[in-house]
Amino acid sequence: MAELNKEEKEMLAGLSDPDQNAGQVETFQWDVTFQRSIIGLLLNDKQFAVQSRDLINPLYFTDEVHKKVCNILWRHYDQYKDLPHKFIVQQELRDFVKEKDEKVRYHYYSEMNSIYESYLSGIDSRDYLLDKIKNFAKLMSLKGAFYKSLGLMQKSQDDSTWTQIEEMLRQAMTVDTNFEIGEDYFMSYEERYERMKEKM
Repeated sequence: MAELNKEEKEMLAGLSDPDQNAGQVETFQWDVTFQRSIIGLLLNDKQFAVQSRDLINPLYFTDEVHKKVCNILWRHYDQYKDLPHKFIVQQELRDFVKEKDEKVRYHYYSEMNSIYESYLSGIDSRDYLLDKIKNFAKLMSLKGAFYKSLGLMQKSQDDSTWTQIEEMLRQAMTVDTNFEIGEDYFMSYEERYERMKEKM
């Protein structure tokens, strides 16, 4: 094999290893204020949270407080199908940081308050933020499918592998907001009345 010249070595050094980030979750590239606006809207706007549920992984946030608050939000939402009240988020954070250094506790409490203060009722940036989140989620989904596809190709290259790869890439391209608000209006009237009787 021929020795690389100086220019080729410099070019090689400038290339990144495509496997270096494989399997790692990338984070939002937006500044902390922008991310704070997202988590603030998630905590206060149920429609936005429902539409974003399948798009936002808590690990996408760069700030540890935002990651934790998002975890609390999704865990609560998944269990109770509602947004947690502020006192619930406060208590969950207090429990999480009770053994941590005083400066860390202060950071968590003050950032949580900043998150809630960042939400301005009546200022509707929902559609803009949903578009940004959706595009980021599509990119992450496509990257994930790409890395999984590479792994499948290394194991086998038969017809079922190509079918799996095609399906993974198709699913990655269909990432979108969730519009399910939890009520199927078109279910039969008998089912609606049965549900109403159970609630009484």
